[in-house]
Amino acid sequence: TLTALNIPSCITAIEGSTFASCISLASVTLPDGITTIGNNAFSECRSLTSVNIPASVTSIGVTAFQGCSSLTSVTIPEGVTTIGFGVFNLCTSLATVTLPASLTSIGGAAFQNCSTLTSITCLAEAPPSIGMTPFANVPTGIPVYVPCGSVADYQAAFIWRNFTNIVGINCSTYSVLVYAVPEGYGLVGGTGDYTHGQTATLTAT
Repeated sequence: TLTALNIPSCITAIEGSTFASCISLASVTLPDGITTIGNNAFSECRSLTSVNIPASVTSIGVTAFQGCSSLTSVTIPEGVTTIGFGVFNLCTSLATVTLPASLTSIGGAAFQNCSTLTSITCLAEAPPSIGMTPFANVPTGIPVYVPCGSVADYQAAFIWRNFTNIVGINCSTYSVLVYAVPEGYGLVGGTGDYTHGQTATLTAT
């Protein structure tokens, strides 16, 4: 029974369905040099708790990890631009996901039924375009961490706007102190700490 897998460095691609339904497989180590994880490559590997996705990977096929119901976290490396249809569908133990700055699109059902997600981090400045129902049955109140200057864009973007707790990361904090002159026309004052993109409201007295 296959329980652990260490792919040799001479392999550059995991072909479609190569390890599908290896239900005892618990861990996978992929070498630097792997560029492609094919369709259904590890689908229904229900004991799989961890998999490293090396920085050399640029393509992850549809439903590549679908039904890996013991997988708890995943980090998609920089360089990946597209997450295909249903890649992590039914990963019902998945708690955290980190998506790279290079990401431009997420396919339909990509994280569908990942109902135990506690946070999503997306490092892309522009909200990745979204297929149909990529986050169906994912709690909408979980924090979604995005670049500081992109919060408003995510709050307005299709599907992303369904999340109610979009939080800027790596935000600088600025102290603000404003007064209007001349003083005889009323004094406008306010102090406080604000992150980039926040609005300060000043009240005349």
